[in-house]
Amino acid sequence: MPFVSRLHICRFCWCNSSLERRCSRPLRCSAAVTFVRVFLLIGIVFWVPSGELPAQALKRTVDSLNAAYNQAVSNRNDTLAVLLLNSITKALWGTYPDSAMVFAQKMLVDAERIQFRRGIGLAYNNIGYIHRKKSHFDDCLLYSYKALTIFEALGDTSNAAWCYHNIANVHYSRGRFDLALDNHFKALRLREAINEKPSVAWSLSNISDVYRDQGSKAQAIEYTQKAIALFQQINDAHGAAVAMNGIGVMLQEDGKYDEALGYFMKALALDEASEHGLGILWSSRFIGELSMLQHNYARAEKYFLRCLTLARSLKDRKNEGIAMLNLGRLYNAERKFPQAFTMSRSAIALADSLHVMDLRQSLYELLAQLYAASGRYDSAYSFHQRFSALRDSIFSAQSSKKIAELGAQYESEKRKIEIEVLTKDNALQEAALKRDGMTRNVLIAGVLVLLVIAGLLVQRNRFVRKSESALQQKNDEIMRQQKILEDQAAEIEITNSQLQEQNLLLHQMNIEKNEFLGIAAHDLKNPLAAITMSASTVRDYYDRMPPEARQERLGSIVVSAQRMASIISNLLDLNAIETGNLNVNCQQTVMEPIVQRCVSDYEERAAAKQIVLHYTATDKNAQVSIDAGMMMEVMDNLLSNALKYSPLGSNVFIRLSASNGALRVEVSDEGPGLSAEDKTKLFGKFARLSAQPTGGEHSTGLGLSIVKRLVEAMKGRVWCESEAGKGATFIVEFPCTT
Repeated sequence: MPFVSRLHICRFCWCNSSLERRCSRPLRCSAAVTFVRVFLLIGIVFWVPSGELPAQALKRTVDSLNAAYNQAVSNRNDTLAVLLLNSITKALWGTYPDSAMVFAQKMLVDAERIQFRRGIGLAYNNIGYIHRKKSHFDDCLLYSYKALTIFEALGDTSNAAWCYHNIANVHYSRGRFDLALDNHFKALRLREAINEKPSVAWSLSNISDVYRDQGSKAQAIEYTQKAIALFQQINDAHGAAVAMNGIGVMLQEDGKYDEALGYFMKALALDEASEHGLGILWSSRFIGELSMLQHNYARAEKYFLRCLTLARSLKDRKNEGIAMLNLGRLYNAERKFPQAFTMSRSAIALADSLHVMDLRQSLYELLAQLYAASGRYDSAYSFHQRFSALRDSIFSAQSSKKIAELGAQYESEKRKIEIEVLTKDNALQEAALKRDGMTRNVLIAGVLVLLVIAGLLVQRNRFVRKSESALQQKNDEIMRQQKILEDQAAEIEITNSQLQEQNLLLHQMNIEKNEFLGIAAHDLKNPLAAITMSASTVRDYYDRMPPEARQERLGSIVVSAQRMASIISNLLDLNAIETGNLNVNCQQTVMEPIVQRCVSDYEERAAAKQIVLHYTATDKNAQVSIDAGMMMEVMDNLLSNALKYSPLGSNVFIRLSASNGALRVEVSDEGPGLSAEDKTKLFGKFARLSAQPTGGEHSTGLGLSIVKRLVEAMKGRVWCESEAGKGATFIVEFPCTT
């Protein structure tokens, strides 16, 4: 073999052979073969979108990339290994985001180890994208900006544009359309600068989506038409089809059904010409849904059946479930109940296996309608309950997400306030500097006056007394000015102190506000939702519900209302204690009847959880100075906690005893006990401990805080003795009076 061929292969495989000696590796060296495989595999990953790879094809692709990665590692080709991890991550992130995250983090570690900056930027961008897929928006922004910093430093315009694209989609998901547009336009300008036409077309399409959801349909259509023109110019039929479907949706929303149908049909033709399976499925779905609105049921059935066939051939199980849902709705509208039931039940089984909440919710609603139309009201009522419960669960998750976003917005506003405070502090410092300058100038002027007076004294001895009088007047004026400046300095200092106190008060009020808002949003939400659901059920099915079912629903409303009243009562009690409005009426009282009554009141509740209450009293006549009503509330909270965290079939022990001049009440349970961390926050407001109620009971985190404040208001003390896994004993102690 000629030496030139060996030298070419040697450079191709990046071995360390020199020009003076022949390559130590044969022509078919493993590095060369790996290199060729890598670029073929990367081409497959970028040519076929990850979301459209069938499961078996995706597995084969990832297995091949893994094999190439192991070969690159064995050849110590670290840069190539990092790029292969990048390809594996992108192949997986559409279908298996958790697995993709593992590879992306491995890629980051390897790229940092070899100081491969572009690889670090790609890893950050991949991690950010996966966080966005999982709705972890703050983490997505953090990693996207890290990636953007690296790509801008490297002058990598294409990847910098993808970072802006990722950031824009986070703001779009949060409803911040102004920020989404700003970042999409940044990505667009970068892509236009390097004439990256496919990416430019998708940027135009994304900008159109933001304008559409913002309500600016004229601008949305303008940018969609620009995207269509560019997609057609670069022969991207699927991209043009996606944009045409976007125009069709906007026209459908405006009630222009015939024009919308025209765009959907054009999009379908483009996807059919390019044999884009998922595109054909989506266009067919749009046509079917529009046909339903036009009551053209035959055409709707044709395209929904086509969606079902395509979804099954693509092994796209979610779209298979959506197609069956749409066919169920169609057959329901046509009063073809057997076919509607068949489709709905098959879709329910599929949705349950996929854990798709929104699809399951829609199917529960459809089955409730089908059973009601068939006269099977018990089944209709059952599925309506499932629909309401799932809808409330989804709403609760969305509300929690919204609360978190509002919290982030509040933190942003808080930072603005802090900046304003700092600005005021800077202004005060500038005023202090001006004050110092004025003092210096006054002193200089005073010195000059003294020098002039001294000269006059030497030159004009006869006017000594008059000059001395003038000098005294000037000195008095200087002292007066200095006194004024000192008073101003004292006022500035007082103002600074007041500002600091106001800031501390504002911070504390914000904390208290957040705690009360958390109680209102979290603890009042569930009983309110239960009341709403029960009331809606009684209203919608009153005539068809048996009297027992109505009574059960009305009883549920009463229980939920009592739960809300209990939460509000706890908040009001705590507020009364902290504001000093609590009226304490301590009298000489025998403790035993109070404890006995509380134990009797909780026996039925304990029996419901198969818990046995054991009460012993060794000093039944001992008297203490207490407020009987407050003591009842203390015992109520302690017994409620003991039952709440005790397992089924366990024991709770209540002991009353006197020792060393003090009367003690102990409440012991066999629950999970308290961790070291739990003990540090045990009697705090809104405390959430590691233990969870064993019977699904509700906890506000206020009970023990109220107990501590009530006991201390009656000159007693309370504490807890516990080991993790061995239950807990709460002890209340008062000095004996007799």
